[in-house]
Amino acid sequence: MAKYDKLVKKAKKSFDEKNYSDAILYFEEAFNEKILYEDLWTLGIAYYFSDRYEAALECFKIFEENQPLDANVFQVIGDIYLDLGKKELGLEYLLKAIENGNEKGNYFRVGLIYNELKDEDKEFEAYKKGVLVEPDHFWMNTNLGSLYDKRGNQEKFLEYSLHAYEIDKTQKVVSYNLGIAYANMGDYEQAIKYYLEEISKEDGVIDAYLNLGLIYHYRDDGREKAKYYYLKGIEKDKDNSSLWYNLGCLYVLEKDYKNANNCFLYACLKDYKIYDYLLKDTDTEDYIKSVEFKDVKKQLGKD
Repeated sequence: MAKYDKLVKKAKKSFDEKNYSDAILYFEEAFNEKILYEDLWTLGIAYYFSDRYEAALECFKIFEENQPLDANVFQVIGDIYLDLGKKELGLEYLLKAIENGNEKGNYFRVGLIYNELKDEDKEFEAYKKGVLVEPDHFWMNTNLGSLYDKRGNQEKFLEYSLHAYEIDKTQKVVSYNLGIAYANMGDYEQAIKYYLEEISKEDGVIDAYLNLGLIYHYRDDGREKAKYYYLKGIEKDKDNSSLWYNLGCLYVLEKDYKNANNCFLYACLKDYKIYDYLLKDTDTEDYIKSVEFKDVKKQLGKD
């Protein structure tokens, strides 16, 4: 057996055993004799798995130069650029991979990159195309639904959120999103149903407690339930300023300014912007004129 073949055989054995450092050494020695594309590809992957991204990039750039429209090459180069923290280049190559046939999984990744780049319109388009390729992709349906919500299209928000729920109702967020969709459409009983599902999950979205509280907040027969959900949310996240603030507003409705003081003070200490909101909130107009509120101002250094 020729020297090259012996070294490559050892390299592939090390690679299969996930001993990438030895695989790299054997391949590099073998390539002093000659280079075959198949083995260069494996070396590139070994570099990649060893976090030697620049070396991996050099390998796959050779493929790009010689196979200019290979979707798999664009895919790997895109992955490498992303691992190097070069999002724009990673995005460019993932889009090339999509254009040349590697659509599955990539529309979602492209959507996430556009989200990080704060390009909501392109993120939206990526998910719209992606669900046509992968109609049962949970996160693309979830994210696309949320983007429709931002655009004020409640029917589409509900449609994609329901489909995500059908795909996997155990995931966090999905029941929460359905709660929002139904609340926005005025169907509060359905909203309550899905918010309750969300808070039953170990890692459920904490704002489901807040939204449950808000549904009950202004009902004369619902204040105790509102208080219950605010307090249960605070048990889960004691630093949640929104929960403390709305609990304070509930105490204001009950004319319990002493407990309101404690809630507003804690909320403002966690988020100083809340103080300005407190002064403008129509629910607190009488409270901020009260003697009790002076104590909050004093403790916050606002007197």
